[in-house]
Amino acid sequence: MAQFTKGDDPVGRDDFDAVVAVLQGESRWQRFIVENIEMAQLGPADAKELKFKDGTFKIDKGSVNPDGTNDFKVDTRSLGLDDLPSDAAGVTDKLHSKIIMKEWDGARRSYLLAVLHECVHLISDPASGGTRYSTAHSHLGGGLLEGLVEAITEDILVDQKIPLPRDPGMIGHPQRVPIVRELMAQSDSSLWGWLLFRGNPRVVNDFIKSYSLAGWTRIKNMAVLNMTERAINEIRRLSKSPFASNLRTCGKY
Repeated sequence: MAQFTKGDDPVGRDDFDAVVAVLQGESRWQRFIVENIEMAQLGPADAKELKFKDGTFKIDKGSVNPDGTNDFKVDTRSLGLDDLPSDAAGVTDKLHSKIIMKEWDGARRSYLLAVLHECVHLISDPASGGTRYSTAHSHLGGGLLEGLVEAITEDILVDQKIPLPRDPGMIGHPQRVPIVRELMAQSDSSLWGWLLFRGNPRVVNDFIKSYSLAGWTRIKNMAVLNMTERAINEIRRLSKSPFASNLRTCGKY
């Protein structure tokens, strides 16, 4: 029986292999994920126990230390990741292939959806690490990238019949996911996997050809600012252009 049955199930330091099992489980994104897991040096896909490199996964105490510091803030700042929103549940440092989660329940544990989200970041292109950002960041900006990663994370759970957390506060980037979902609906959705996990920007180039660079830039900026309704309306408006039908042309890869 699988270890996790809900997206808000707690995840401790020793549960990381079980999260990886969900990550590589059957989903619409599995064909991209399995290969990238190997590139992230988790071990061969048929290994009995898959592990990231030593020290990859850490859960920081959420409370303030006696000296006034906070472990999560100290650790993320030391990695040059000190511009995080206050409600961030965790962060991925692709440069050093590390995931740092903020304690969620007061028992040095996070929860499945949040940890899985960071795992998707970690194995995004380049899966082997060595760069600060995913390749897709330069094409999507931070808003659409976070929305895409969360959408894929939720798909992984839903496709394995693992319910998402019932608490809305445990769902990541709720203003950005609908924007990405609308873009997926207007395009060949499989190309988003090629973008995030293989670094192939064809889907973005197709949107720029159809919407214009200025139109695509407006949508990216709206996603950063969490302007969900305006972004969706802009996507639907631009999708009426004569060139928008090209977005649904399936690519051969």
